[in-house]
Amino acid sequence: MKGKEGFSKFINAKPSNASVKEKLRQEKKAIVKAKREAIEKHFEEKRLAKNTTLNHPADSDASKNTKAKK
Repeated sequence: MKGKEGFSKFINAKPSNASVKEKLRQEKKAIVKAKREAIEKHFEEKRLAKNTTLNHPADSDASKNTKAKK
């Protein structure tokens, strides 16, 4: 029995601190990436909304000018 006692520490071994730290780092990295993408999406929608509101009056002015030329 004494020969097997030395291996009892491998049966329910806890994960190494480095692997736990790496797992936390990867989770944090994923959260930061998701937050960055959400912010970029929000501002991209604002840019598109701003451009479409600016383009509509310009389009109507351009259409008026082309109708006047005909």
